[in-house]
Amino acid sequence: MSTRTIAPVTSWPEALQLDPAIDLDPQQLERIISLASFQPVLFLDFSPDGSELLLAIRKGSTHQLFRVSGPGQAGTQLTFLNEPVLDAAWTAGPGSGTILYAADSLGDEAYQLHRMPADGGEATRLTDGSSRHISAVTTLDGSQLACAGNGRNGRDLDVLVADLALGSAPRPVLSTGGSLTPEDWNREATALLVKEYRSIHDTSLWIVRPGDGESRCLAAPGPGTTAYHGGAKFHPDGRSVLMLTDRDSEFRRLAQLDLSTGEWRTLDPVPGFDIEALRIAPDGSRVAVLFNQGGASKIHLMDLETGEELPAPQIPLGTLTSLRFSPDGTRIAYGLTTPSRPGDAIVHDLQTGEDVLWAGGDTPGWRADELPSPRIVTFPTFDSDDGGPDHVPAYYYPAPAKGGAPAPVVLHIHGGPESQWRPRFDPRAAIFSRELGTAMIAPNVRGSSGYGRTYCAMDDGFQREDSVRDIGAVLDWIGRQEELDSRRVAVHGVSYGGYMVLASLIHHGSRLAAGIEYVGIANFLTFLKNTKPYRQDLRRVEYGDERQPEMARFLERISPTSRASEIDNPLLVFHGANDPRVPASEAEQICRKVRSRGRPVWSVLARNEGHRFLRKENINACLALTVAFLQENLLDATSRG
Repeated sequence: MSTRTIAPVTSWPEALQLDPAIDLDPQQLERIISLASFQPVLFLDFSPDGSELLLAIRKGSTHQLFRVSGPGQAGTQLTFLNEPVLDAAWTAGPGSGTILYAADSLGDEAYQLHRMPADGGEATRLTDGSSRHISAVTTLDGSQLACAGNGRNGRDLDVLVADLALGSAPRPVLSTGGSLTPEDWNREATALLVKEYRSIHDTSLWIVRPGDGESRCLAAPGPGTTAYHGGAKFHPDGRSVLMLTDRDSEFRRLAQLDLSTGEWRTLDPVPGFDIEALRIAPDGSRVAVLFNQGGASKIHLMDLETGEELPAPQIPLGTLTSLRFSPDGTRIAYGLTTPSRPGDAIVHDLQTGEDVLWAGGDTPGWRADELPSPRIVTFPTFDSDDGGPDHVPAYYYPAPAKGGAPAPVVLHIHGGPESQWRPRFDPRAAIFSRELGTAMIAPNVRGSSGYGRTYCAMDDGFQREDSVRDIGAVLDWIGRQEELDSRRVAVHGVSYGGYMVLASLIHHGSRLAAGIEYVGIANFLTFLKNTKPYRQDLRRVEYGDERQPEMARFLERISPTSRASEIDNPLLVFHGANDPRVPASEAEQICRKVRSRGRPVWSVLARNEGHRFLRKENINACLALTVAFLQENLLDATSRG
C-alpha cells in the first residue's frame, strides 16, 4: 500500500507510516502524550544474596534493566540499549553475580541471550546472533546455561546447553523434531527438566542429563488423549519433581512425581481454577502457587509435606507478572499490575505478613479515582441450550459518571486466542474514558484460557466462527443497558483479536460503528503459509491444518479477505513491519481489498516494531490516532441498521 509519513505534527514518530496523511490536531496529540506518560515497573528477580531486586523500567523509549537495593531507593541502570529488555535473571557469579538477559532486534523475536556483570560493564552475546533463543535457565551456581534454540533448521526448538564458566557456545543436548523448552536444573547441575510442547493442552515432560546425553520421558498424555505437563521444578532434595498438569481434569493442578518409583501425588489446593506457576522454597518446605481466579491473580502458599494452607500475600484485583522466593526463603517478591497501577515490585515478608513496595509505577497527571476499575459481567450464549457454554464472561469498565445521554462503547477483544483479558492497567481504558467518555468491555469469548480445557477448545478448527457469534451476545447485553448507547459501539482487537474485529464487522457490521485492529489475521491460508516456520505446526492445532483440502476450503471461506466486500464500517489498521507471527502482508491485503470499494481505511505501519508495539513514542502516537479515529467515527455515529 502507498504510505506517507504524517507531516503537520512534529511529535509524530518518523518510523510510523500513516496512510492517508491524516491531519491530527497537534494539541490533542501532545495532550495524549502527556496522559499516556505512565511508568510501569516490572519485577524480574532477586539478587543471589537476596539484598537487591532486578527490575525492568522504561527509560526513554524502551524498558531497560535496573538493580534496586532497597524500598524507595533510586535504581542503578544496567543496560543502555536501543531495544527493550523485558526478560532477565540475576545469577550467581563473581562480585555481585551475573545478569542474563534476552533482546531481539526491531521486534523480530529472534531473541539473543547476553551476559553482563551485575556491577555493570560490557555485555557478552552468548548465542549465534540470528536464530531464536528462549526459556533460558541457569544452574544454582551460575555455571551452566540451558535454553531453547531453532538454529538447526529454523523450525524446531532444540535444547541447548552452554558451560558459562568455560565460555563455550551452546551445544544441543536434546532434539525431538518439535518444540522443546528447558524448565529447571537440579541442584547438582547434572539433570534438566524439559517440556515438549504440541499445544496448550498437549505437552510432555522429559528429563535429560547433559553430561552423557541420556534422556527419558517422565510424563506424557496417554494413547488417544491430550494433557498438559509443565511449569516443572525439581524438589530441592532431587528425589521428586513438582509440575502442573490437567490430566484427568478441566484445570491445571499441582502434582508431585517421585523420580525413583514413578508414583504420582496429585494436589489440588485451589480446585476449579488454573494454577499458572509454582515456586518452591529453597529448603523445600513450602510451595507457592500462582492461580487464575476468573482472570485475577491470586497466591496460595502451602506446606508441601502436609498440604496445610499457610498465610499468603493478599492480592488486590490485578494480574501478577512474576513471583519469586528470596534465596533464604523468608520472603516472596512479585510484580503486580492493577487497573490503577501500571506495575509495582512488592516484597512480602512471610514471617510478619508485611508487604513492602520496593518500586512503584507512576501515573503522572491522573488521580486514582480517574482510572476506571472493571467489574465482571456475563452474557448468555447463542447455544447454551445446545451444548455450548452457559455464558461468556467479560470485564466491564463503566464510562465516567457524567449523566445525560448513554455512553458509547469500545469493545476490546484479546489475542491468542488461547489467552484471556485480565484485570490490569490498560492505558486505553483510561484515555478512552477521559478523552471520549466511553465505556470499555473486554469479553473472554469461547476459546479463551482460564475457564477450563473444554471452554478453551470450543473455537478450534471448524468451530472458529462460534467465537464471533459470541460477540453478538455481547452486543445484545449492551442493548439492554440503559447507560450504554448500542448505536455507538466500536470493536477493537489485537492479533487474533484483530481477526475478530474484521470478522465482527462482517457478521455484526450493522450493529457497529467502526473497527480498529492491531496486527490481525486477514487470511488464514496466507497467515499459516507466511508465519515463521517455528510457529506453523503449533498454529495448525488451533486453526486447522490448511494442507487438508476440506480445512483449506473452510479457512478460505471464513477469512476476512474473502468477505471484505461486506465491510462497510470505517477501519483503522496497525501493523509492525517486522512481525514474525502475523506478517505485515496480512494488513496490506485487508487494506487493499476494503479500499478498493471506496470504504474509509486508516492504516499505520511501524517500521521498528514487530507483533507488539513496545516503543513509547509509537504507543503514544497510535493512542492519539485511535482517539482521533473514534472521535470521527464513533462519537457522532448513529445506527447503521
